[in-house]
Amino acid sequence: MLVPARTFWEKAILIHVACNRSDPKLDADRQSRHWHDLAVLADHAIGKTAISDRQLLEDVVRRKNIFFRASYTNYEACLSGGLRLLPAAPLLEALRIDYEKMIRDRMFDGVPPTFANSMAFGAKRTAGRRTSGFGARNTQRAKRHLCSKCQRSKFRPGPS
Repeated sequence: MLVPARTFWEKAILIHVACNRSDPKLDADRQSRHWHDLAVLADHAIGKTAISDRQLLEDVVRRKNIFFRASYTNYEACLSGGLRLLPAAPLLEALRIDYEKMIRDRMFDGVPPTFANSMAFGAKRTAGRRTSGFGARNTQRAKRHLCSKCQRSKFRPGPS
């Protein structure tokens, strides 16, 4: 059975793993949707419920450790305040390009949030919250990335 709150944590951990990969050839094609989905879910009651459900986060991390373990996953950080939701500059730029392409391809219904708004959720979590596994790392990097190319968009921001 699909549980929306579980989907929130599955997306967050998938993003965390992508942000921890050091592979410069990481393919961003159709991947920015995960950041979009997480930002939209976080703004909904589903996300608010999930964020407060530490036990669910622990269960998702436990299953990921069993079935999807790799040297770069760093799942343990998700439980100790180091959940990483904002990628480094090369991946961030690739995701911005991907997001713009998905908008042009009409991947989303209606007017989606801007790329900056989709990334802002991850930046806020990376910059300051330590509850339910959200990390408090690298505030300056998060602000710098959201103030550069990511801010350019012809679309008006959606709910954030």
